[in-house]
Amino acid sequence: MRLKIAIVGPKMAGKTVLANALADRPPSASKTYEPTQGARIVVIENEGAVGKSSSNATIELWDVSGDTQYEACWPAIADGLHGLLLVFNVDEEGQENELEIWVRKFIKVAGLRSSQVLILANKTKFASQAPRQVELPKYLQKPKMIHSNLETDAEAVVSAFRSFLAEAKVEAVARRDQQENMVMSRRSE
Repeated sequence: MRLKIAIVGPKMAGKTVLANALADRPPSASKTYEPTQGARIVVIENEGAVGKSSSNATIELWDVSGDTQYEACWPAIADGLHGLLLVFNVDEEGQENELEIWVRKFIKVAGLRSSQVLILANKTKFASQAPRQVELPKYLQKPKMIHSNLETDAEAVVSAFRSFLAEAKVEAVARRDQQENMVMSRRSE
């Protein structure tokens, strides 16, 4: 099974660093900010259980630029999505208010359920300070949200991602089965 998961959110939210950590890739040697151009795809081989049967999955992790100059590409990226990581930088006051565009352009276009969305309030600096408490807009109250800090608790972030992947796999299998059943019922008519 192949799963398409996008990581989206405002610029400088830490999406690329997060993608590298989830793919178990070393962080960039450069300490300067290097914005993603359009999107990049990181492939992860994942073994795990789906329902009662064992299933391997290849995860395409689409690290999407937070720059709206690439907005014309977003419908192609949203097509066929099985899940979405919605990331914002909790250190940047008000960045959570920029999330609506990502909801409209990805969650709604791809028809994702709340179980197929994981919101990460990402802490990118001042690791020793507690994260700022954030009140998300009402339309983002259903998906699970975690505070992520790769410097202090990378294992918790990876664990939340694995749980999210299990949900995305279940939804993908259900969607595939539903499509197969529709095709089979048309054939029998």
